Amino acid sequence: MAFVWSAALKDLRRMGSDPLSFLLWLGIPLLIGGMIILATGGRKGVSPRAELLVVDEDDSLLSRLLLGALGQSGADSVVQAEAVEREEGLERIHAGDGSALLIIPEGFGAAMLREEPTRLELLKNPAQTILPGIVEEMLSVLVDGSFYVHRVFGEELRQIADMVDGEADAGPMDADVATLSVSINRAMSRLEKYLFPPVIEYETVAIVKEGSEAEEPPGLGLLFLPGILFMALLFMAQGMSEDLWKERRLGTLRRALGSPNGPAAFLLGKLAASSVAIGSTSLVYLAAGQLYLGIDLALLPLAVLWSLVTGLVFLTAMFLLQLLARSERAGNLISLVVIFPLMMVGGSFFPFAAMPEAMAAIGRLTPNGWALQHLVDILAGRADSVGLWVGFPAMVGLGVLFLLLSASRTRRVLARS
Repeated sequence: MAFVWSAALKDLRRMGSDPLSFLLWLGIPLLIGGMIILATGGRKGVSPRAELLVVDEDDSLLSRLLLGALGQSGADSVVQAEAVEREEGLERIHAGDGSALLIIPEGFGAAMLREEPTRLELLKNPAQTILPGIVEEMLSVLVDGSFYVHRVFGEELRQIADMVDGEADAGPMDADVATLSVSINRAMSRLEKYLFPPVIEYETVAIVKEGSEAEEPPGLGLLFLPGILFMALLFMAQGMSEDLWKERRLGTLRRALGSPNGPAAFLLGKLAASSVAIGSTSLVYLAAGQLYLGIDLALLPLAVLWSLVTGLVFLTAMFLLQLLARSERAGNLISLVVIFPLMMVGGSFFPFAAMPEAMAAIGRLTPNGWALQHLVDILAGRADSVGLWVGFPAMVGLGVLFLLLSASRTRRVLARS
């Protein structure tokens, strides 16, 4: 045991003399993850919102209804409309202030009621691509909707237009209003079998296990955090495993093999030293998640412990890959070829919730994907004791297996060198 601690202290001193490597392992995934989380709106995510400037030159009932429909404000509103004068609207859209400018021409309301040709003018902000397209699609849906409304209530709408034109004089006659009411009632009677109840009903059903309550889906930050942490752990494992080649060049591996303790104790010392770096990294990431994403503080110790065990398993696997290679260059290449597909499929670049179901199913079967899913369950507070009782021994057993294989491989590498 004294030899293990001596080897660990030696590695800790070497890590302390090269803090830049540790900062890179810690910082690059954190930077990538922070940019992703900020770009997607932080804790809760953000919905795209188009700022639509509207010039209403018609000032009719229909144009005011259109402006009111587009301008319904709210936290989840996709389009927010603002009424402006023509000169102000043109000046602001040319300055890039707003997603689009909609000009409602004079006579729009009467033309819509009579199904006569009319034209809405939409000026889109060229600096934006998606949001002006959303506005354009919404307006196209309104145009299509007016076509189908006229197929059902075309005659009634034309009667309303005639009545509106007569409002300035004496207003609509009682007989005209009665005739219009009867006509609308007959049209509704024809549609009654389709509308009451509707022919097609849409219902969203949440499947919940008996005795449990429906869970609120986690935010984007909580979806990305475990994958980003595992990305950092894989980078650290790959970088720390390269240290074996330095030890070989320095002759430390040969001296360890010649000692009574053997290479297994030497590798255990490296694991003990690496556990400090891996544990610190896990603590930094998860503490940041607790502060920024509101993770339950009581869940952090278990999450840090799971991340530490997983990181050490990653390291023992990287030891074995390095020792299977014929040269340092080959070892680096093999380890990179292995970890990048694992990060891609295993949920580090994209959370499983954002993947196609088939790819997510494959990703959860990878070693890092399986461990990542357990970490997600821990952070979400839904980890069950049975899964943890199985998970921890499985990870420890896998790490011991990789360690024994690496120790055996160390003897063969040194025997042929």
